[in-house]
Amino acid sequence: MSPENAPGIAAARLLGMGKDGVLGESHLYGESGTTKELWSVPAPEWLSGPGE
Repeated sequence: MSPENAPGIAAARLLGMGKDGVLGESHLYGESGTTKELWSVPAPEWLSGPGE
């Protein structure tokens, strides 16, 4: 997700996701690259399921 995507970042945090890293200029868009952030749900939360 783009670091400028404030609504997406807010939703990821609401879901308990954490930022794992940043890929600088990982995707070409025209003449320049774009930065992407990697987000994920920690394993214990993923494995426990909703509401547990």
